[in-house]
Parts: sequence; C-alpha cells; structure tokens
Amino acid sequence: MCPLRPPPEWRGLDGTATPLIAWLGDTALVWIDASENQLIVTRLRDGEVRRVGRFGSGPGEFRRAFRVITDARGRIVVEDVSLRRFSIFGADLGFLSAFPGTGNPNAVLLQLDPARLTVLYTPSISMGTRRVADVEISGDRSVDRFDVFARDTTIRFMLKARTSLIPYSVVGAVMTGKGEIIIGNPLTYRMTSFGPDGTPLRRFGRPELPLEMETAIEAATRSERLRRNLDGARGKGVSDELLSRMAGSAERLQEKPYFVQTALATDTTGRLWVATTRVTGGMTEIDLFDSTGRFVQTVRVFDRVRALAVRLPLVAVLVERLKGDEEGLDGIDLYRVRENP
Repeated sequence: MCPLRPPPEWRGLDGTATPLIAWLGDTALVWIDASENQLIVTRLRDGEVRRVGRFGSGPGEFRRAFRVITDARGRIVVEDVSLRRFSIFGADLGFLSAFPGTGNPNAVLLQLDPARLTVLYTPSISMGTRRVADVEISGDRSVDRFDVFARDTTIRFMLKARTSLIPYSVVGAVMTGKGEIIIGNPLTYRMTSFGPDGTPLRRFGRPELPLEMETAIEAATRSERLRRNLDGARGKGVSDELLSRMAGSAERLQEKPYFVQTALATDTTGRLWVATTRVTGGMTEIDLFDSTGRFVQTVRVFDRVRALAVRLPLVAVLVERLKGDEEGLDGIDLYRVRENP
C-alpha cells in the first residue's frame, strides 16, 4: 500500500516560515511568516491568504512569533518566544487575549482545549529536563503533569560537553486523539507513548538504522542555533563554565538526528507520521507507525520536510525547496492519502 498519491495536488508559499504548520478546520492551513512576523491563514479552495499581526509588543503584535496551534472551535494560539507570550485569535482572526508563554525555543504545543493549552517544555534551557504541563488560558497559572525523563529514561540521551554529561533536551512530541502523548528523541529514534498522567504505555522506534554525519554547513547552522539558545540561558541559574563547555562541543561535527523534531503528526487511524532527515534525490523519507507502535512503511515526498500536519485524507507538508528557482525557499505541499492500492 502506498498511502500518499504523488505529486502534490496543491502547492503554495514561497518565502520563509517557522517550522510549524496547522490545520484550521478542513479547508485552511495556518503558519507563521518568519520574515514578516505575521500569522498566515491560507484557504485551500482558492488560495486566498489572510495576514494577521505586525512587529511590536502590543495586543496581537509579535516580536518573534514562532509556534502555532489550533482547536476545533477555530481558535488559533501563537507563541512569541521573545515576548514570552501566547496570543489567542478567534475564528474571525480577531485578537482575543494573551497569557504568559514558555519563552523556550524547544517547547512543543501539544493540544489546545477550551480552558488550557498542554505543552512540553524545558524549565532550564540548557539542563535538559522535559516536562508536560497544562497552561491556563484565562490566567497565568500552569500545572506540571509529569517529568518525561523521570518517567522513562529510555528516550533520554546524554551529551558530552568536555568533561560534563548533560541530557539532550530537543525531543519531538505529539498528542494523539486518545490523549496519549508520544515523545521521541531524534538522536536515538526511541519513542515512548505516555498516558495523560505520564504512565509509559509502549516503546517503539527504529534505532537500528544507521546514523549519518553532519556536513560542515549543517554543523555551522546547528552551532549557531545552540549559541543563541545558550545566550538566552545566561544568568538563569546555569554556570557560565557549563555553558562554555556546551558551546565548545558544538563546534565539532556530530551525527545527524534520525528525524525532524517539528515533523511528527498523528491521524485519526492512530498512525504516527515521522519525517526523517533522510533526503535522497530531492525527496524526504517519512516513516509510518501504526497505533501499536509497529513500523508499517516508508513513503517519500518532494523536498526537505520541516513540518507535517495531517487531516485525512490530506497531508500538509511544510518543506524547504531543494531545486529550481525556488531553491532555499519554504513551501507548502498538499498530498492526498490513498488507503487502497
């Protein structure tokens, strides 16, 4: 069975986007224009594009809009990591309210409910502890559900920073329709499905696959990203010596992650879609697992995948174009799932 029918039946966006994408109902996609600091809603039927927000710190404005999530009521939440703020927009794209955000570049927005937003975040930007928490929309209170690495050490990976060992804090995560939270480590390809209370339910993955080494360009990009994160951690309870060790370790070529942190998605059948870092011939490989965690198959889509959003029978893919006049630009491709051969 080949679940995707290539080529993409719809293509849009040629610019720069943050690495997240979300469905707004069944007919529109939501993403963030990184260059303009705006929330973008693209209607698939006719390609109409609506822009929301501008640079600033007032209501409905952004300084570094980075993450987006939607709910069944048509609400949209955008996290600004510079302002450490979540902004809520209604179905008409009007600004509704704001509440404190995580301010963490590696946080994951898992689910938006009427009264709360469930997130996976790192309390200390460099120390690696990962927690699932519920943030109240109507106030400034958040309640931790569980510490991920305390509940399951199999997805933890210790990085060596000269003479120190620190947990690798960048993990991928997604919440299923049944409320399970799947968390995976890109460096080990080990996944754990947790119940809402943090009980480990099943473990799976593909750690038997060979790892590839970074290119010099990929290493430089990662190093620059890490240095920005470390600059944000200074003065927040982490020793300058440890930060210096981490920065030094970032200069060396490392093994590439197995999959893209922001490119995990689930569908209504319980399948998990995982966009890998395996790019061959201008196409990215996506691994599919069934609801029990069993690996099913690998499919391929055009260009380098940065994020996924599944609304059966459609799969929206945010990509970096690899060829032609659009090379280096971000784009959105829409594929249709074919359940039968």
